[in-house]
Amino acid sequence: MNVRCCALVAFSLMVSVSLSAQSDTVRIARQVKAGCDYLFKPGNDKKDLDSAHYFFGQALLLSRSIGSDKWINECLIWQGSCYLEENRHDSGKACFQEAIDYYHRRGDIPGEARTWYLLGYCISTQDPRLAPEKANCLEYAYRLYRSIGDSANALKSLKAAADAHLYEPNLDLAERELLTVAASYKAIHFADIHYTYDLLRVVADLKGDLVKEVFYATEMVRSLDSAKMKNRDDTVFLGSLYGNAGVTYASAAMWDRALTFARKGWKAAQVTDSDDEYFGKMSALCQDLVRNDSAREALRFVLAAIRQRKPSSAFQEARIATSLGTCYQALGQLKKAERQFLKGARILNIDRRFRKDPGYAQAGQEMFLSIGNFFLLTHEYGKADFYAQRLPSNYTYLINLGQRARIQLFRSRVDSAMGRYHSALQHFATYQQMNDSLFGIQKTIQLQELQMKYALDKKDNDIHLQAANIQLLKKENELQQMQAGRSRNLRNMMTIALLFLVLLVGMVYNRYRVKQQRNRQLELKKDEITAKNQQLEHLLQENEWLLQEVHHRVKNNLQTVTSLLTSQMESAEKGPAVDAIRESRQRIEAIAIIHQRLYNSNNFSSIMMPAYVADLVEHLREAFRPGPRIIFSLDIEPVALDISAALPAALILNEAISNALKHAFPGEMPGTISVHISRVSAGKVLLEVSDDGIGFSEKAVISSKSFGIRLIKGLVSDISGESQIINGNGTTVRVLFCINSNYGT
Repeated sequence: MNVRCCALVAFSLMVSVSLSAQSDTVRIARQVKAGCDYLFKPGNDKKDLDSAHYFFGQALLLSRSIGSDKWINECLIWQGSCYLEENRHDSGKACFQEAIDYYHRRGDIPGEARTWYLLGYCISTQDPRLAPEKANCLEYAYRLYRSIGDSANALKSLKAAADAHLYEPNLDLAERELLTVAASYKAIHFADIHYTYDLLRVVADLKGDLVKEVFYATEMVRSLDSAKMKNRDDTVFLGSLYGNAGVTYASAAMWDRALTFARKGWKAAQVTDSDDEYFGKMSALCQDLVRNDSAREALRFVLAAIRQRKPSSAFQEARIATSLGTCYQALGQLKKAERQFLKGARILNIDRRFRKDPGYAQAGQEMFLSIGNFFLLTHEYGKADFYAQRLPSNYTYLINLGQRARIQLFRSRVDSAMGRYHSALQHFATYQQMNDSLFGIQKTIQLQELQMKYALDKKDNDIHLQAANIQLLKKENELQQMQAGRSRNLRNMMTIALLFLVLLVGMVYNRYRVKQQRNRQLELKKDEITAKNQQLEHLLQENEWLLQEVHHRVKNNLQTVTSLLTSQMESAEKGPAVDAIRESRQRIEAIAIIHQRLYNSNNFSSIMMPAYVADLVEHLREAFRPGPRIIFSLDIEPVALDISAALPAALILNEAISNALKHAFPGEMPGTISVHISRVSAGKVLLEVSDDGIGFSEKAVISSKSFGIRLIKGLVSDISGESQIINGNGTTVRVLFCINSNYGT
């Protein structure tokens, strides 16, 4: 049963209170109640709707026979809502129109406005062609409510009309109407304004305005944090809104905040009856955990979510499979990841609901993107191209700008790998244009300002809370002083005959004062310690921010150096000098990738090697362009290196892989380059790069004056390691080095 008809549940209250002693009205009420039971029955079974039609029709016939205008119009509205639920638009509209005409002839503006609102609310949003008519009905209800001064219902109607404009789509008009509603709600301190901010967030998302989207999401969260949830439905909507905020913050690359609100949304999703909501939030939280370098936690979370609730549709099974594939890919378990991605792809190829239903379009295409990017990473370009063709060329308005940009980047990489360079350049240019629209310099500055404003507002709220606590403590102290004064007055009124008792009371009171003084001293010490802890926490947060900024600036500076080297290459004549500059540029880019990953993660001190090696190999493949004749085999255990070890290891990998690409496979000779990293003991790591190329003699290695070989040996010495260059069925560069015991997994 579509949720839009749930707005009519309010009518059933009228049905129950309208029962009278007259037998005909009792029969009408019972028939309407029976029709409602079938109309609101879970699911969308045609037999249930046929039964609802029957009972509403019988109630309408009986209402006409006794001439009850009130019951005739109510039965018409019920019957019309049933027709609209079946997508029989003309029949449903005719029922509502008969009731509207009655109220209009009588001059009953509240009744007419209410009927227009219910007609607009019940018109389906699945067919965009009906969206203008839906919006017109709701806007007419808004004007009628305004004419009689019913502000609450007028704003509700205008908000629903703006929602309908999203499906036309007429985003500018929807935004203007929602801003009008929000301003009116703020003026009257309306408690549930967060629903309006959520719709404004959707408008900004569809318009590709990331700054406004983050602003509205923040305002929505502010309203949610101050709202008081009254019932279970409020809790369900609370989870959806927090989950929506998490999606927005993820789009703006605010990974820590995205993870926080994804967790809040998931907590509420566990009490909702909707399986689609449950598994949708599971997928979002899984993605956020992986982005925050918590792939193992993400895998445990997904497995626990599946044990807690079983999927009820093929689309939900596809969500589960792609989430598991994402976890295994981040952990470097590529065979398991491939099995899960292929399972999700099979389901999506069979269940085409995401192509027909706009509500599933964005999630389905995001899953195809994850699957295609996996095969691109593993260099199975034919499979990646297959899934690229499954993505749409003409986007619907429900596909936001961020997802469009990701689709363009994916297609550019696939076309480049398949040798379609002209098409690859076109897709990449489109991606750059979309990405600049989302993350231009000015918009990045505005996003940073929003984050700063949010942090300052939170700090002001904390200060106000502390001030309130201080006032409370002052009042308690005044009360204690008043009580002490009464005790002293009572003691002074005692007679001399009770001197012994007075002395005894004085001793007890003196001990009490000493104890109170000690307690006050302890409270002062406690407050001092708390203040120092807060200062230390603030300093820690500032240091983390500064460290993140350092990595960001180092990455930018390295990119500047890379650009300068590229310009030098283009202006110099081909020869040894250009080759030397190219090799220097590749070494700098290997270091820049490390700082890029440190900047995009919450861990500023160590690098997860599986993801880094995959990025480095992809970079070198794009730099040398060997095509499909050279295959990379990656066997990387989930080892984490601190930056002091990661930088030399990255340069060693860069030199070894570059040498293999340049010298191991002359001409068009095919071959395989294998990269293996593993922990061989508690404090030692083995790094090995091997190929099955032509090889070279040990004597040549020893006598070689190659800068690359000397650089490898120098780097191995820097990390207190041992190196070997082995010749046999190709060449193997093997390095064994020590790491700190507190790094690695």
